[in-house]
Amino acid sequence: MLDQIVRSKLCIACGACAGMSAHDVEFVEQNGMPLPRLEQLSDCAHLIKYCPGKGYDIVRIGRALFGDDANYDMEIGYYRQFCAARAIDPQVAANASSGGVITAVLLYLLETGLIQGALVTKFIYGDD
Repeated sequence: MLDQIVRSKLCIACGACAGMSAHDVEFVEQNGMPLPRLEQLSDCAHLIKYCPGKGYDIVRIGRALFGDDANYDMEIGYYRQFCAARAIDPQVAANASSGGVITAVLLYLLETGLIQGALVTKFIYGDD
């Protein structure tokens, strides 16, 4: 089963199969990703329960966590509540999208020394 996940390109190279395996699982680079060697996975069917590549039953997990179908939306799933937020720093809010919440949180984490750095991306709209 794990070999099917690798062949189907669903493996995210997390290493859970190697970490939970009783023997060493060698990784080989394929398309820029370290993927487990397929020959070593043929007798590792029991490791499938640790593999995120198989997917998750998010509806069942959501029901277990939240329980109340009144707080369910088909597009976003289960939720506790909806909130709107924005950065209180006017410069951050003015230069950011969606209120600058993530920028404000990252600045706080950097200023308090909880993180040493952050990697962020920017979406550029275009016709491509």
